[in-house]
Amino acid sequence: MAFWLETAFSADVENRLSRINIYKAAGPDGLRNWLLRDFAPYLTQPLAAIFNASIRLGYVPPVWKSAEVIPAPKLPRPRSVQTDPRPTSLLPSLAKVLEPIIGQWLLPVLEPAFDPNQFGCRRQRSTTHALVAMTHAWQSALDRGGAARALFVDFRKAFDSVNHNLLLRKLYSRNVPHCRCNQMVLFLFGEPDAACAYWNKPFQLATA
Repeated sequence: MAFWLETAFSADVENRLSRINIYKAAGPDGLRNWLLRDFAPYLTQPLAAIFNASIRLGYVPPVWKSAEVIPAPKLPRPRSVQTDPRPTSLLPSLAKVLEPIIGQWLLPVLEPAFDPNQFGCRRQRSTTHALVAMTHAWQSALDRGGAARALFVDFRKAFDSVNHNLLLRKLYSRNVPHCRCNQMVLFLFGEPDAACAYWNKPFQLATA
């Protein structure tokens, strides 16, 4: 399948800026979400030009790969600093705006190669669909007089275990433009900005 080098259009960028959640915290770039949303009509064309330059040159600004890691409590009233907070990464809002734009170009090309039984990270699929498909397979096997066996595997840090070289080879085999692959290489292998951890800040615990 041929893969055309798309460009980010101003209308698409403005639409995504206008739908930013202003109640989410800013990332390491310091750009507030309310500012990006309220000034979307004025920021659209410059940001579209920056996005297109990033796509065309295959370059990812280091700040888009950085993250601020903060402790977010799992419970409304945390009691233990060791177990209750979990690390949460605050990513740059501009990177999150560009990500779905690239995703909407890549997915139509990559979807035919996906396993039909993959339900995670796919549009209009959920854990409910996975459970229905799994239950149907089990019941069909039992109706035919067979047996049903299940093996559940929980991968820790599954994304970190992905073979990046194999991923890039598959992208090349699907005729993804080299500039787009170079962009992903820089994102996966390039030196990101050091994450700012705030674990040494005071953390309010419940006392009652």
